[in-house]
Amino acid sequence: MVLAFINKKHAKIQNFMQINSNTLSLHVVKYLLNASLHI
Repeated sequence: MVLAFINKKHAKIQNFMQINSNTLSLHVVKYLLNASLHI
C-alpha cells in the first residue's frame, strides 16, 4: 500500500519534470529562432 503510494508520487514528479523540460526546450527553440532571425 505504502509502496504504491510512493510509486504514484514518483510518477507525478517524473511527469512534472518531463513537462518542465519540454517547456524549457520550447523556450530555447523560440529563443534560438528569434536570435537567428535578428542576425
